[in-house]
Amino acid sequence: MIGLLPALGACFVDALGERGAGGTGGATSTGSESTASLSVTSTTSTTSGGTTSASTTTSATTTGAGGGETGGGGAGGGSPCPLDWTLGFESCYRVIPPDDPDGATRDEAIGLCVAAGNAVGGTARLATPNVTPDIALLESLGGASFDVWTGAKYDNNAQNKFVWEGSGEAFVFMPNQAPWGPNQPDNMPGESCVIVVGGELHTYECYDFDFSQPFAAGCELVP
Repeated sequence: MIGLLPALGACFVDALGERGAGGTGGATSTGSESTASLSVTSTTSTTSGGTTSASTTTSATTTGAGGGETGGGGAGGGSPCPLDWTLGFESCYRVIPPDDPDGATRDEAIGLCVAAGNAVGGTARLATPNVTPDIALLESLGGASFDVWTGAKYDNNAQNKFVWEGSGEAFVFMPNQAPWGPNQPDNMPGESCVIVVGGELHTYECYDFDFSQPFAAGCELVP
């Protein structure tokens, strides 16, 4: 019986690894790195009447590092996002503060996203969220300190129509409806890009960033 204890411990570790790899069952991951530790304590009583009794206590602890991503629904079939990225419904997102306290231009924001993707061995672009909760996520990641550039841009071939630059996804949000802000898009001259302000979409000039507060880069990892 005593000789079986190491084998039991090995089986437990194998089962734990398979469960973690699946990303299912409503499990929550807290980052890109997870570790598991196993503790096995055994005691064996004195043999009496040809019977040996043994008790085994097994415990496991899992830890991780990251930005509070939740598995089971999102990019990569529930796989956790890299450190500093947060899992939304469609992708892993990150809002990167500008290097300049006055804010980042849209081109600078694109560069920040590309660099952030390279840093984790992936590809990143300005965010292209096609569901309202992911827009709210960008707002929450930016906090009250920044307005957030997105990858949406006016389609010059159709009035009030926008496209996601660098993405094959269609821009699905109808004018004058949530998550657009009130009277948005307003077709002001030169306002060809889309930003997140207060959790809502607003049109804005692509090469100007003198707004209510500094602009940050809203980024997503390309699936």
